[in-house]
Amino acid sequence: MERNEVATRYSKAFVSLYKKEQLKDIKSQIIQLDKFLTSNPKIKKFLISPVVNFEYKKEIVRDITQSMELDNKITNFLFILIENNRIVYFDNIIEHIIALIHKGLNIFTVNLTLAHNLDKESIQNIVNIIRKQLSGEIIVQKKINPDIIGGFVAETGNISIDGSLKNSLEKIIESSYRRDIKSNLI
Repeated sequence: MERNEVATRYSKAFVSLYKKEQLKDIKSQIIQLDKFLTSNPKIKKFLISPVVNFEYKKEIVRDITQSMELDNKITNFLFILIENNRIVYFDNIIEHIIALIHKGLNIFTVNLTLAHNLDKESIQNIVNIIRKQLSGEIIVQKKINPDIIGGFVAETGNISIDGSLKNSLEKIIESSYRRDIKSNLI
């Protein structure tokens, strides 16, 4: 079974355990757990090791989730991942869980590509343009790409807004090229 298929299947099962009003709290707990395991790579390596006994892994998971006061369903979910040898897909599963929670809460992650850094007010103006297309909360992930020359490219899910200077120039060139071809045919 492919990594994404495993992550999709397990994340859907996990998120389905919760009501919509619980998702925000569960998201913060999942993020807290992910940060803990990311900052403790030896524990993560222990959990994914095929030579470590399941019961030892479960004992460590129980201690971690209890000390962090995480929801019991998270603990049980991790037990299932361990028992089914799917804990190795933990990072992918967490990504999918966060994406499903965002979908359930109408939270959109927008990948905003800029030619150079902009001030907060300019970014807020761009977010306001995007907000007209989406109904929900927007989380912006900004990256710089000087290849777009100027403007911005905003992408989320199946929506893309290309306000880059590069795109505008390409459209002008294409339009000019079409006019030249059309005039040569006449």
